[in-house]
Amino acid sequence: MERNQKAGLWLASGLILCGSTMSSISIPGPWNEPDFTLGVLGLAGLVCLYMAWFRYRLSENGIVPTIDRWVDAERNWHHPIVFGFFLIACINMMRYYPVPFPEPFSLILLLIAGLSLLHGVYVWSVVAGPLKPSSHSEEE
Repeated sequence: MERNQKAGLWLASGLILCGSTMSSISIPGPWNEPDFTLGVLGLAGLVCLYMAWFRYRLSENGIVPTIDRWVDAERNWHHPIVFGFFLIACINMMRYYPVPFPEPFSLILLLIAGLSLLHGVYVWSVVAGPLKPSSHSEEE
């Protein structure tokens, strides 16, 4: 239950910060540029959403989803790859169905998709691909 509460606080913070980018209320910030301030708040919101996912999914604090933290990585390595392709499909759909998001939104989604694909391919290569450690029983 504690992990859900910690994840819930990060989730609420992330949704509030990301939601603030959709409003017309903005402050100039120290750089006297309201749009840049909204972008910084949106990126901070994305970081909070990532932290919420990490704490909920892996049940621990941290930011790097190393393979030793995965539960059954051999069967679940494809999840980040599917998520990456889903985001790429969403980006392509945004070309045909415009949504009222800030201009760099698709670039940020593409960055997240690329990182997710890279992570999924890395996990696959370690648990089932060419980087899989060979055991001594297989060599004999």
